[in-house]
Amino acid sequence: MNENLQQQLIKDLLVESHEGLDRFDRELLTLEQGQGGGDTMNVIFRVIHTLKGTAGCLGLGRIEKTAHCGENLLSLLRDGKLRTSPEMITALLALSDALRGMLQTLEASGTDGTADHSVLLAQIERLQTAPAAAAAPAAPVAP
Repeated sequence: MNENLQQQLIKDLLVESHEGLDRFDRELLTLEQGQGGGDTMNVIFRVIHTLKGTAGCLGLGRIEKTAHCGENLLSLLRDGKLRTSPEMITALLALSDALRGMLQTLEASGTDGTADHSVLLAQIERLQTAPAAAAAPAAPVAP
């Protein structure tokens, strides 16, 4: 891919991702307040799914890996296999912060950085198999 096209795609990623993460945060807060439904979960999932896919296409592996981890949890929530919990909301908001930090690093340096998010990713992975959440599956969310 030529350098000019790559830079334009990165600029587009930055604008769309920041806007998407703003919406992601707002929709998560709606869920935290016990509101929202299938549409809310679909919006939240799509933001992270889109960010993951675009980052992957641009070779931004750290952003892709981080978003993928969150996408896995969001998929389980969207499909009704898990119920949201305060701990999940907190972890997903931290995911948003981590992705924003990586995007800021990308904007400043041209790379997705070296920040270590392994503790957050491990927490999100643990939440995917949380016994309390898995023991009380919710009804699937209609698209």
